[in-house]
Amino acid sequence: MNVQSDILRKLNALLNKHRAATPDPSEIPLLTETVQPAEPMTESAVTAAAEAVPQSDLSDTEVEALARDIYERVMAKLNTQISSELREHLTERLSSIIDGTVGAALADFKQELANTVSDAVEEALLDRAEKMTPPDSSHPT
Repeated sequence: MNVQSDILRKLNALLNKHRAATPDPSEIPLLTETVQPAEPMTESAVTAAAEAVPQSDLSDTEVEALARDIYERVMAKLNTQISSELREHLTERLSSIIDGTVGAALADFKQELANTVSDAVEEALLDRAEKMTPPDSSHPT
């Protein structure tokens, strides 16, 4: 009875702990507000936004040169990043392929070496057996 009451006391403590950890449903916030989509910009708003952008004193050729410089810098950075990521990807991919190929080649080489050693041992044993066999005395030579 004592063991059962101890188990029941522990079970009640565990249930009370769980009940205390569960928040009251009224305390859980609900998302009840609906979000309205933004109104599309009118032409006058677009014009006002464009006028708010400061005008530069650069000529068309200077703007083109600046755009070309920015383009070249961005492309150089992208090429560097793409090159390193491509190198990493290829290294991972090729290393697994090379590991598999080298493993298969080593297994084939070990098998051929074992076969060669076995053939050499067999041939040596046959030669040795022939040398140890006394000549046949029933046939005159």
